Amino acid sequence: MHRRYILIACTLLVAVGAFVATTSVASSSPNPDLSPSLPASSLPKATISESERIALFNLIPADYAASAGITEDSFNNARLLRQTKVGPLYVIPGAAGGVCLTLGSSIGCNDRPTDNSVVIAAYQSDEDGYAVGGGLLAEGYSSVDIAMKHGESTVRAHGITGGFSVDSDDHVKLRGIDHYVAVH
Repeated sequence: MHRRYILIACTLLVAVGAFVATTSVASSSPNPDLSPSLPASSLPKATISESERIALFNLIPADYAASAGITEDSFNNARLLRQTKVGPLYVIPGAAGGVCLTLGSSIGCNDRPTDNSVVIAAYQSDEDGYAVGGGLLAEGYSSVDIAMKHGESTVRAHGITGGFSVDSDDHVKLRGIDHYVAVH
């Protein structure tokens, strides 16, 4: 008699486990995309070669990729935020609002829902040591003021579709950035 209850309990446990696994797989997005609340979601999808996809995916540390929901399929909905003199600045969408930016060997990731004014930024230094790159902005913002450390002047970044950009002629040193103030 106990064997019968054990067999019924095991059967029910397997059925519930199969249901949960099937529901989880069915509800997860095979191609993570940018939240429609991000202006960068209106940018056209980028065409990224398979070799570049692999290189970019390998650039993102596994723990960042996991927390932001970045998968190999994320690159199907990647956007080119801008082309810089040090390479393309790609927006890589993750599940549940996570997002990463890649620029050369630099990355920036955000695993939180994208409701902050400045969502994420990525920079690389040019040959003169000045920052080149940019970042994503939330809806309703047009650019950022970059506050520099040690009371240096504030630099207004260039507003672009979906975010902001910084070029070497802005004379921003990476180590000099203190914080951002989003501009409406």
